[in-house]
Amino acid sequence: VPELAAARDMAGADPRVAAAVLRGLLADEPVAEDPGSLARLTMPALVIGHHNDPLHAIEDARDLARRLPDAELVEASSIAEYRLHPARLAERLREFLARVPQQ
Repeated sequence: VPELAAARDMAGADPRVAAAVLRGLLADEPVAEDPGSLARLTMPALVIGHHNDPLHAIEDARDLARRLPDAELVEASSIAEYRLHPARLAERLREFLARVPQQ
């Protein structure tokens, strides 16, 4: 069950990281953002979203990919695709990493 796997992953995370994630999810007001801040990020980005995400609409992922200057959007079939059927997303990730300059 994907939800239980996510809870397990969160329980095993650094408590400070888990607390920051929960604060972000439960925040009443969005974090104020400089409209141009995303446009100034020049590193390649792979944005992954899916249509049935109850917290983050797929349109949010599309918007993020549009606002980042060097982003690629990959639409997953569900939150569980990478865990249950990883081949397609793993191949997209390999292709993305192959194009990213190594430091």
